Amino acid sequence: MRRNKFQRRRPKAKNDVQVGSWDEDRLLRNVTELAESFGWRTYHTWRSTHSTAGFPDLTMVRAGRLIFAELKSDRVGAKATTDQLAWLNDLDECTGVEAYLWWPDDLQRIADILSKGEKRCPS
Repeated sequence: MRRNKFQRRRPKAKNDVQVGSWDEDRLLRNVTELAESFGWRTYHTWRSTHSTAGFPDLTMVRAGRLIFAELKSDRVGAKATTDQLAWLNDLDECTGVEAYLWWPDDLQRIADILSKGEKRCPS
């Protein structure tokens, strides 16, 4: 059985930086703006009513890198679903694909990841 690298709930550390109360839409807007400022092409399914359950919120591509990101609000009780975790784990096993579960207090980490240079998929 493979190890699940993604945690359902955000672990809280004593030194976590709080960015205020952010819902998922606010995080989506901020991550999308940040990604586009670094030259990423972004895609988000506006209404996922008829889409497969659990597919990540945001898809980004730039210079040979492909990122899938599931975004979560910082509200109490916010957690990734079983389907979301399954998608992230399956995508993360694909060569050349990066998969992330991001929370509002990950903004600096997100900026660091998105500002990284080109990563080419193996031929």
